[in-house]
Amino acid sequence: MNKVWTETIFSVLLYWVFAWSFANVYYVFFSPRFEITSFIPFLLLFVLTVFWTIYTWKNKNPQVSKGKWWVTPSEFADLDEREKQITNYATKVAYTHTLLILFVSFLVFTVYSFIGHQFPFFPIYYIAFLLTWINIAYAAAWKRAYAA
Repeated sequence: MNKVWTETIFSVLLYWVFAWSFANVYYVFFSPRFEITSFIPFLLLFVLTVFWTIYTWKNKNPQVSKGKWWVTPSEFADLDEREKQITNYATKVAYTHTLLILFVSFLVFTVYSFIGHQFPFFPIYYIAFLLTWINIAYAAAWKRAYAA
């Protein structure tokens, strides 16, 4: 069960560092001033990605081939029938939250035309927020079903 929370924390951290890196692309490549601090998100993203790759490789299911390991999320590594049922339940909860947050997103992005001048990277950070919400919903449902 701690594996699910560890992977959730790393995933959320990677979402936000990736959003920060993506937002800094403008400052790195299109800004007239060059600042070395603009490369900090890219360096952090690289370090976290290497660490995440090593962690998932060490904790992968031994029955999964290397080709399948690259494309399968590690959260779905089911070892027995109970974990498969828990994963099915958690996936349904995450899917339900996805539909809910999609509706909220439509409402939020109708307001974006008014705030886009002040916060141009809002969509990038909002996508990171959506992924965070869905990932935490999945982990919470997994924990709740595992404890039952």
